[in-house]
Amino acid sequence: MDLGLSTKQVYELGSSLNQVKQGYKDYLINTVIEEASDVFSVSVEEIKNPRKKYGALLARAAVSQILYAFQFSKNQIGNVLNRHHATIINSIEKHDAMYSIDKAYKAKFDTLINNLPNI
Repeated sequence: MDLGLSTKQVYELGSSLNQVKQGYKDYLINTVIEEASDVFSVSVEEIKNPRKKYGALLARAAVSQILYAFQFSKNQIGNVLNRHHATIINSIEKHDAMYSIDKAYKAKFDTLINNLPNI
């Protein structure tokens, strides 16, 4: 199907779509982290901070799980949370374990999921 677009117009359209896609990714990341901050009662900075405060660890595990479910790579999640991708693998595994055995974590994670807008 020929839309009558020049190569330059197709390139510009593709570039615009990539900007929209990146804008959506940024929105998704920020929304998930901000909601996790509220639900787990830690600051956004604590979630991204290298310290190992327990509440921040749990929030990071939840954020990692959600972003991974949205098809972000472990490297991308690591970049967002200032962590190595291997740490993200550990966070996702920690989420799975905590979700199945810790009722308080499960309740907070479920609240986080329910608080996210339809994204």
